[in-house]
Amino acid sequence: MKLKPLFALSAVASIAIWCSASRSHPLASVVGRQVRVTAGQQQSKPGTKSFSDASERITFSYPATYVVDNAAAARLRKQWDLARASVSETYPTAHLVAYLTDKHNDAHIIIMVEDTPFDLESIRNRAPTGMSDWYWLRLIEFGNNKFYFYQSGGYFYDLNNKILSITFDGPYRRGAFGAKGSPLPDFRKLGPIEQTVLTSLKTPVKHTFSTPPGGFLYTNEQYGFQLTLNRAWKGYQVSEQRGPLNDITYLVFSVPTSETLNHRINLISIGIQSTEVWEKRVSECGCGSNSARSLQDFVGATAIGRTASTVFSLESRAHDEELHTKYQLDQAIESLRPLS
Repeated sequence: MKLKPLFALSAVASIAIWCSASRSHPLASVVGRQVRVTAGQQQSKPGTKSFSDASERITFSYPATYVVDNAAAARLRKQWDLARASVSETYPTAHLVAYLTDKHNDAHIIIMVEDTPFDLESIRNRAPTGMSDWYWLRLIEFGNNKFYFYQSGGYFYDLNNKILSITFDGPYRRGAFGAKGSPLPDFRKLGPIEQTVLTSLKTPVKHTFSTPPGGFLYTNEQYGFQLTLNRAWKGYQVSEQRGPLNDITYLVFSVPTSETLNHRINLISIGIQSTEVWEKRVSECGCGSNSARSLQDFVGATAIGRTASTVFSLESRAHDEELHTKYQLDQAIESLRPLS
């Protein structure tokens, strides 16, 4: 199976999709800075090593069976150069932070930073699934770190408005996902390799969102979260609704259609529920790690924030592209931050 890349010949997405989709497809992507391996590869905790990159100021741990594979990195860079020479377009440069290979099998961890603004809309619209909505874009959090991912792609992280991608290519087993008659994996559970890397990632990202000029900082003390909204949200209102079983609270954000008409349009709806209620919804849906059926939108609901006891879910959003652009809905949704 071959999946279309998120970005045509893009540094990050070519690896993120092609690695997980097909060994026979040429990997494309690394241009610009050279691979830097600092003195940070010392042993951290038993069974792992620690990797640090001074230029991007990130560190993470990885299984000790993996080694830094500079030869593979060089081959990947050469393939990118050949691909780039065959087209006339100019593409963003990228920094290959780490190319790690397991000594015992043909598995890889590839970590890159693309020098282009982090843009969830681009990631959504060019998804390997062919579907462009939030329902297909998964979210997982470790502390303050948010990772967006697809079931058949890499993990994407907002590194101070640059795209940090982490791709896990293997190990593959007989009967793994994709094999005939094999069960679908439970995407609520990370594998041990992903768990080691993602939970240990440390970055210089400041986990605060500045309010856009003329915009608004929405703070809900009762339910414990914040959103940042641009100036187009002037006159917005938030109405509260309860689910039919009284186990979910829906906050519906609406804006006036004009300054003179008393008519409003709903832009987004956020669900607030206990972790137990959300996990039950996910289990009943069987449609992914952070997705559930929604009573408010045919597309479905997806988790966009968590605390130890609460899950915040996107239950619906306006699908009109003009509204999407004017109110910067992706940015508003991504800005959700729990207060605790």
